[in-house]
Amino acid sequence: MNCFSVILGALVGVMLCAPAGADPSGPDTSTRAAYTKACSHYVNRARFKDRSGEPEFVVILADSCLAALNSLGSARVTEQAAAADFLERLLELRDTVIAMNMERLFGKSYDRSTRLQSPKYQQSEAIAHVSATGEYLIAYRMGLIAARKAWLDTEPDFALAPTPKR
Repeated sequence: MNCFSVILGALVGVMLCAPAGADPSGPDTSTRAAYTKACSHYVNRARFKDRSGEPEFVVILADSCLAALNSLGSARVTEQAAAADFLERLLELRDTVIAMNMERLFGKSYDRSTRLQSPKYQQSEAIAHVSATGEYLIAYRMGLIAARKAWLDTEPDFALAPTPKR
């Protein structure tokens, strides 16, 4: 084996271990705060949900995001990058579902000062929101399910909720 082969092998090994864009120190403080806030959203939604048997999708997201936040501090760059990708997609899912629900409630043009229109929304039934099935399908289309699986494939050091069935 010549010197060129050894150097080429070392370079390929480094490129495989450190994905493009992976920062050894992890995401910056504001990004971590955004991930933590998105995670809190799902943790709060899943707080009193049953975790035995087949947990609901929101429970799996809540439990996974807490573990993924821990993975951001991992010494393994691949685990850290996969966790950041999962959390980024979780943040996108949260924002998308909230935007869809707000648009259903207030219409296409709303801001912080928009109020419910009295006659139309004085009703006794709940206003339609994104269902659990709809949220799962949106997550699937956004690549969140695949990102979670990719993160789990890095073998993080935690016990996690089971992967949802299709």
